[in-house]
Amino acid sequence: MFENIQGRNQIFTAIVVSFAYASVGCNFAWTSPILPRLMEKDSKIPITEEQGSWVASLLAIGATVSPLMSCKLLDSLGRKNTLLLNTVLLLLGWTLIWLAYCLEILYVGRIITGLACGIFFLGLPMYIIEITEDSLRGALCCGIELSIAFGCNLEYFAGPYLSYNSLVMLSMVPPLIFLLVFLWLPDSPYYLISKGQKESAIKSLQWFRGNISKEMAEKESVIILSTMYEQMQKKAGIKDLIKVPGNRKGLWINFFLVTAGQFTGINVIQLYSELIFMKSGSNIPPKYCAMTVGTFQFISSLFAPSISKTFGYRKPLLLGAVIIGIEYFFMGLYFYFDHLGHDMSQWGWLPVICLVIFMLTFSSTYGPIPWAVLGETFPANVKVLASALATSLCLLDTFILTKFFTNVSEIVGIYCGFWIFSISMIISFLFVYFILPETKGMSLQEIQDILNKPKPPNKDQV
Repeated sequence: MFENIQGRNQIFTAIVVSFAYASVGCNFAWTSPILPRLMEKDSKIPITEEQGSWVASLLAIGATVSPLMSCKLLDSLGRKNTLLLNTVLLLLGWTLIWLAYCLEILYVGRIITGLACGIFFLGLPMYIIEITEDSLRGALCCGIELSIAFGCNLEYFAGPYLSYNSLVMLSMVPPLIFLLVFLWLPDSPYYLISKGQKESAIKSLQWFRGNISKEMAEKESVIILSTMYEQMQKKAGIKDLIKVPGNRKGLWINFFLVTAGQFTGINVIQLYSELIFMKSGSNIPPKYCAMTVGTFQFISSLFAPSISKTFGYRKPLLLGAVIIGIEYFFMGLYFYFDHLGHDMSQWGWLPVICLVIFMLTFSSTYGPIPWAVLGETFPANVKVLASALATSLCLLDTFILTKFFTNVSEIVGIYCGFWIFSISMIISFLFVYFILPETKGMSLQEIQDILNKPKPPNKDQV
């Protein structure tokens, strides 16, 4: 299938990894069809709307903690073994959700699946970054959103028609596929070289580069070793992130981008899509609205790799901020007039159109690009720690938004939440325009040179 494609083994590996990302999408979107069903009086585990917000948001609690916990695992056990063990943890969480007979067990299952999702968010981009060549790195990293969108659509389309237990079983299929295939793939050559396993690293490079000669693999391993040796001279730690200008700048850039990605409201939409459409009063059944939005998320994700490869990172993010900001403004306007008691039945199509536009935009901009930037920003000596901090912050944002979105909606009005998202996009536009450097097609070392480049002297000081 990939015989005449450059980097075919790297592409194949990215496809395998996509099943792990799909399992993350399943976890986040599972509550969309399930929460309305659990809120019914005759449900398996009857819950209130407040309890439903905990079922949705506890996933993010687990995911917030696990990246920092997994730092040592990724460096000691390796990228591959950590991801394999994490998949087993994810399957354990789903098993608890499947067997849950009370709310407390369901909470525990959601926390455990959240722990696994957090490790995936940290470990998978790191693995992909370290096995790919510069020319393919951006495109393959931006395939992340496509995989997550696939997992979301699995829940949106199957959820309304499957029983609680059947949907859980279906959600366990992507991680099982990943586990069975990933087991046979090589570990990261960067990790193997860092552990002094030169022969294994050469074999890994040979496979990922399409069975190149041993001599060519040795040459690349020498380049990797020299780069890592230079970067690993200083002990990794929080001080390194703060004192080194390039690390400090990279940290703030990534903190902002992952936060901006969450303040697009993506996880609120994924977790509560059916509930949002129920509140909108649209004549279209909520389950079909969720399916429509999920379909467009998947379609737009198909173009994410080619968009980043063609236009880089800055232009898509700038355009994305404008489009998302405008559509959320109109979403807020719709729910504001509905809150005032106006008859909005003739405008019931507006929330659907707005969220379709949102998914089309997000899935090719603020969905994949922050993770692509995160994977290539930091040198080897702080990469794991910095990525863990950024990932934990991202997932803490997810918890705050998913837990308190329903509370804000009840106290003030759902329109307020959408207008907050709109304002956040204005801030994102200004940040990307004035601060984010373009790193399209650059090597990891070139990116470090840009981040560590000192500011030009003030004209008054010259």
